[in-house]
Amino acid sequence: MLGDRLEFYLHGMGFTALSEQAKDLSVSWIGLRAPLSGGFVGSIEYEIDHDDPSPAVNAKPTDQTLRLNLGYAW
Repeated sequence: MLGDRLEFYLHGMGFTALSEQAKDLSVSWIGLRAPLSGGFVGSIEYEIDHDDPSPAVNAKPTDQTLRLNLGYAW
């Protein structure tokens, strides 16, 4: 049954500056991975990056990405 072979994952990390200029950055992503055939695996994941309190010049404070991945597991 496919439900027994699905793998849910969540990764995250954050950074903060300890200098006079407070700067925080967080990166996290969540995904769902499933075996396909012959050792291949497919996954879909959503990533969100947040730069606080002020991003670099001409940059958005939050970046979002949706990815479809194909890989091989051995």
